[in-house]
Amino acid sequence: MVSYIELNELYNMLDLYIVASRVEGGPRALFECAITNTPIISTNVGFAESLLSPESIYEIDGKFNPKPNTEYSKKKVQGYEIPQGFDKFIEMFKEVYES
Repeated sequence: MVSYIELNELYNMLDLYIVASRVEGGPRALFECAITNTPIISTNVGFAESLLSPESIYEIDGKFNPKPNTEYSKKKVQGYEIPQGFDKFIEMFKEVYES
């Protein structure tokens, strides 16, 4: 495990983070990229729809022109910061795991 400072530095070295999972419980990288303003594109897994702009989500239909929107993600993730966003965070977990 690295410190949060090191993690921030590592994410900020990236030009783009890609989540290519078919099934995912989170992934935590969605939150980490949003917090660190790291451009990210993802399949529609886990919390992707809750944190990423539609143009940052890859639908498996062969048509995709990615435009990672870091400002959108940064604003969305701020609603899940603890402690003020804890209830919202728990609700998001329920939605993902009950669907």
